[in-house]
Amino acid sequence: GSQRGVAYPAGGEIPRGSQLKRTPSELLLERKEFGSVQGREHKLQITSFLDLAQYSNHATSVVPVDQPLFRVTPSVVAFSDFEGLQVYEAVVTLRNQDNVSRRVKVYPPDSPFFELAPGRGRGRSRSSSGASGPGDKVPPGMEVSYIVRFKPDARIDYSYDLVVVTEREKFSVPVRASGGSALLDFPDVIDFGDDCAVGNKCERNVYVRNIGDRATKFVLTTGAPFSVIHPDGYLAEGQACQVAVFFTPQRAQLYQCELHLKYGELEAVATLRGGAQNADVSLSHSVLVVEDTYVGLDSQGVVTIRNDSDVPVDFSWRLFPSVDAELEHRTALLGHLKQEEADETLYMQQDMLSEDSSDGSDSDGERRRVRRESKISSGLQRKYGNIAKAVQEDPMLFRDSIFAISPLSGRVWSHSQITCACSFAPKDALVYSCSAYLSCVGQEERAPLMLKGLGIGPKATFSYDELDVGSVFLESAHRYEVQLLNQGDIEVNFKLTPRDTTFGRRFEFTPTQGTIAVGGQCEIVVDFHPADLGQFHEVFEWTLKGSATAVTLAFRGVSIQPTFTFDTSLINFGSVSFGFLNSRMLTLTNDSQVPCVYKLHIPGDDLAPNNEFSIIPSRGTLLPLCSQRVQVDFVSLHEKKYDVRLAVDLEGVGGELLTIPIYAQCAVPSVSFEPHGTLSYGDVFIRYPFHQSLYLHNTSPLPAKFEVMPQEDKSRAEIEPDQWTGTVPPCASHVITVTLTAHTSGQLRIPMYVKIHGRSVPFPLVLTANSVGPRVEVDPPMLDWGPIKCLEPLTRHVKLTNNSCIDASIRAFMNERKSLWTVHPKIIHLSPQETLQLAVTLDINETCNMQDTLNLIVQEGEDLTVQVKGKGVGTPVKCDLDIDYIDFGTIFTTRTESREIVIRNYGQAARRINWLRDKEKDKAKDKKEESGDKKGGKKKNGDDDTPPPPVFRVEPEFVVMEPRSAYRFTVMAMSPAAGELEEVLVCNETLDKGGGVGKPIFRPKLRANFVAPQLRLSTRDINFVFLWAKDRPVAPLTEPLSLNNVGPLDIRFKVEVQYPFSVDVDEGVIPSNGSQDILIDFDPAFKSDRKSCVVRQKLNIQYDEHPAVNTVELVGKVVWPNLELDPTKIDFGTVINETTRRLEVKMTNPTAVPVAYQWCFTAPAGKAEEASNPRTPAALPSPGDTKMSGFARSTVGGFSSLSGANGYSEDGDSRHAGRGAVAAIGSSLGATSSELMLA
Repeated sequence: GSQRGVAYPAGGEIPRGSQLKRTPSELLLERKEFGSVQGREHKLQITSFLDLAQYSNHATSVVPVDQPLFRVTPSVVAFSDFEGLQVYEAVVTLRNQDNVSRRVKVYPPDSPFFELAPGRGRGRSRSSSGASGPGDKVPPGMEVSYIVRFKPDARIDYSYDLVVVTEREKFSVPVRASGGSALLDFPDVIDFGDDCAVGNKCERNVYVRNIGDRATKFVLTTGAPFSVIHPDGYLAEGQACQVAVFFTPQRAQLYQCELHLKYGELEAVATLRGGAQNADVSLSHSVLVVEDTYVGLDSQGVVTIRNDSDVPVDFSWRLFPSVDAELEHRTALLGHLKQEEADETLYMQQDMLSEDSSDGSDSDGERRRVRRESKISSGLQRKYGNIAKAVQEDPMLFRDSIFAISPLSGRVWSHSQITCACSFAPKDALVYSCSAYLSCVGQEERAPLMLKGLGIGPKATFSYDELDVGSVFLESAHRYEVQLLNQGDIEVNFKLTPRDTTFGRRFEFTPTQGTIAVGGQCEIVVDFHPADLGQFHEVFEWTLKGSATAVTLAFRGVSIQPTFTFDTSLINFGSVSFGFLNSRMLTLTNDSQVPCVYKLHIPGDDLAPNNEFSIIPSRGTLLPLCSQRVQVDFVSLHEKKYDVRLAVDLEGVGGELLTIPIYAQCAVPSVSFEPHGTLSYGDVFIRYPFHQSLYLHNTSPLPAKFEVMPQEDKSRAEIEPDQWTGTVPPCASHVITVTLTAHTSGQLRIPMYVKIHGRSVPFPLVLTANSVGPRVEVDPPMLDWGPIKCLEPLTRHVKLTNNSCIDASIRAFMNERKSLWTVHPKIIHLSPQETLQLAVTLDINETCNMQDTLNLIVQEGEDLTVQVKGKGVGTPVKCDLDIDYIDFGTIFTTRTESREIVIRNYGQAARRINWLRDKEKDKAKDKKEESGDKKGGKKKNGDDDTPPPPVFRVEPEFVVMEPRSAYRFTVMAMSPAAGELEEVLVCNETLDKGGGVGKPIFRPKLRANFVAPQLRLSTRDINFVFLWAKDRPVAPLTEPLSLNNVGPLDIRFKVEVQYPFSVDVDEGVIPSNGSQDILIDFDPAFKSDRKSCVVRQKLNIQYDEHPAVNTVELVGKVVWPNLELDPTKIDFGTVINETTRRLEVKMTNPTAVPVAYQWCFTAPAGKAEEASNPRTPAALPSPGDTKMSGFARSTVGGFSSLSGANGYSEDGDSRHAGRGAVAAIGSSLGATSSELMLA
């Protein structure tokens, strides 16, 4: 396909080729020469080649390949000095350069700003689009012309390329339109010279002027070390401004850089040049040694910065020797910061994972996790972002904990100097050194300054260096005093260094730290409590704050143990019996001058509770030269000879420092039992204790201990001796009472074991017994209830007696699952020899014979039975409520009032229930009616034989009730007439199967008092009258209506009324003997035509419980100032030209208000001109007054009233018609009018 260009505003660059860098003066010269671009020859650009043999028989051409077959004149179509919304034309000719005829075609532009039309000699019929047709051939040397029309919208640059196609190639012809452009006058070179100081900002002001014919924005861009403070601006046509260009070199060398000037779509490049050299700035010292200074004080030294250059110099003291070192340190800090951020992020993520495991994996937990993670991430980013920003903005000025320089930064003016103070504040008695670097403008390298100083510490000494305390007893208390003296020129802050040795821990110093003023001293108290034996030599160091050396205080001496003795040389218990307690007393005496903490024990004796020896007290503290009585208890647990020692240990001194021997001989006595082997109890009641005696005989000279072994199996019976353990005296006997309690019935054989202490095998016994349960008797064995009414429970009693010495538990129940008999209580507990009357109740629910069996289950005894029987009479049908008398109270007539009763059939057979009116009452009523008929004779014609509907009735009247069922009956009362009425209904019962004569079971008496609503109205009619007055607003009128309820029942009512009447209460409730006030409103503004009228309506009061309706007549009268005209039409008939005819109209005021009126004429339909000419108003002051008004018909001027009101006439017509209106002036809301037809 063919390539087509698109028109767009262009920068005016002709031709468009490679972008060349042009200086501002070259760009200015080129733009000035743009107007002569049409006269210059421009080589056309061939975009593509075609196959010549495919389009022509002449496959060769004499025209070179790099030239088109047709020569285009001009080679560039240019437009200049044009205005918007005008049309301009240019002629383009294409000459055939070949020696044969060739075809050529020019595509029409697809731009709205350019059009292509045939030139001279080319008809419009060739192509409707204006392009050459495919059959057009141009002979050799001939040319074809086209007209290029240019229709600009505004005075801006436009550009388009016409596409021309020949038989061999396709090329484009540029079309350019220059609407004028901005031209900036700017220097090509800006030179800052070669003597700029390193780091100093040099400034050059450049004058920029717009010499073009359009306003423009411009932008200046360059690179370091050159800069522009305000790189952009705006210049109108003919305006100029100054631009400041700065040169800030960082090295002592020559610099050259490009300055790009862009405005519109034009760009020029200027050159920036400059050289830099180091300024003559020097330091007075390279090493500053500050005089020696005490710790805690400070001293100063000075250093001078001298500026011998011609420019002012800004300086600052830095921590690093170069910018690269600063950058490296800052990079390292940022790296550590990122690592800390990553570590903290990982820790928070692990913490969130542990919380997520407890939150669960539901959607709510996931949302909470995402929100928590986002919050933590944003918080960490903000935190570390602020720290990183602080690191980036840190100027890295000099800082040190010992040395300080003031000022850290400043300015040194040319050929002047500034003095900086260097402070030295040592913290310890050491030699300090530090380096600071002077960074100043004008110097490429930073000048180092070495700072040095010596710190002098505090000086203190003790009143003595070493104390020999001699011999001291173990655990004795000693106190010493020593003074610490300040021998220096500054205060001393001292502190004790703890010494963790055997004897060092026993020394206590008060105080351990403090401050001593210059020339002062501090008294230190030393307490010593030796806890170990031996010699000691302890040296304690006291550190002085700010001093590298410490002062020492030494103590030496020897610690010795205390001495003590017993008042006996041995303890002899002699011969003892196995397991018996034996005690001996002795005295322990402290013979030393110090208290001692002792412990008494017997080596080889077991620990409690298996120990045989017990010492009281076994430990304690003996004061100097004091004694302690000690008791030694011995309980032998082995049959052997004892030879042991009592040892004394001193706490903190040593063990078994003193011992005495202990001797003893242990033997086991012999014991026999009576009876031997078996202990018999005979018959026993279950769970009742029975007792037997067991005799123990000791035949040896030593006392014996016995123990009854615990019983292992207590499921069948339990034994309990009166003594589980005891002692049998030497050559004597002892009795044990053994209690047996059986848990199960039957024969029992219970093993029992008695152990003699010292014997390995216990003595076995067998306890035998026969276990039985309780014995219960019942009286009588049978119960007969005889005839009993249905559903009327009757209770009889059975006597139960417990003839045993244990409690009896009895469970009573009937044999049948759904028995008519009930037993109370069902669970019986009888104490020994107790008697109980058991209640048995019969609640029969059917009229037939019934029998059952009462079962008495005696726990662990013999079971008993009692036979029971009875016969039911009456009926099993009952009602939940008492329905002998049902009172409906006072109710409205015509309203049905109902009561619900539930009747239940408790029997075992279905029954038919039928409701009837009382027959006796009906018969009496029928007899009364028959006697009345006999006295009065026959019934009159037209009398209704249909009896009135019953006042009381039951629904449903007949129903079959299934066994053990219930039915809900509705008793209703309704009467159209008022009065108090009573009636008796009968309910009959008949068996569903078996039939028979029914029997009445209920005979309720019904009563109701029927009344009509008794509402008394305060009035039956209400009149509203509204008389218009000039100063009276048109507002609703209100009248009250009182409703009084004089009846015995509350009345619920609704009020209905139509507009223009309304009420404030639509519905309500009036209690008995109460009242309700209603406000009735009448709106006189409902007549929008302001015509007087009378409205009549009814206010209806309806009742919710009764169909009766009460009405109130409502009359509303509205009186506006109106007039009545007689006649309402005036016909003048035929009137001769230029004559006048007069007729009169009678006006009457029918209202009760005076009327002010005025006449006006209205135009006939279709006339747009105003035809009324109102006159000054007149008045009919009195109601009912009459006034005559005259109208004249003039053939010259139309109609007129006697008062001279102008009429309306139609020109050129002898017939006239009009309409007159008299307006009654009313309120400010408007006026009413009456019309009069004039013909």
